[in-house]
Amino acid sequence: MMPDVEGKKTFVTICYGDNLEFVRQWTDLVDVETEVASTLSRVAAKAVQASMTGSAATEGAVRTDATKVQQNMDMYRTSLSSVRFSGLEKTAQFWTQSQKVRGKEKEAPFYSYYAVWTIDKALFQQQL
Repeated sequence: MMPDVEGKKTFVTICYGDNLEFVRQWTDLVDVETEVASTLSRVAAKAVQASMTGSAATEGAVRTDATKVQQNMDMYRTSLSSVRFSGLEKTAQFWTQSQKVRGKEKEAPFYSYYAVWTIDKALFQQQL
């Protein structure tokens, strides 16, 4: 549906609240970093687990030490918390407004804000 995202790594951030400007700023400034960090953390965890499993197999170990794997994953997650990517762009954004009505009473408007962020896949892999 979005031809602009072909060949790109995509992150979608979503936030909800009763103040559209706050929700927009939170999504654009905080949630995108959280989403990227979460992706990096998952990639690092898979890489650490695969590497340690491969090392254990090479050394003839029957299984890997779960504590050692967890320590290595925690070390990588900590170091990845400060990583920043260059080339991340906001490709699209949109919001909706909802309001509940109960009889003759209306509740305060409620906003949902969505932002689509992209980075070229090759650039993402290079920086990763």
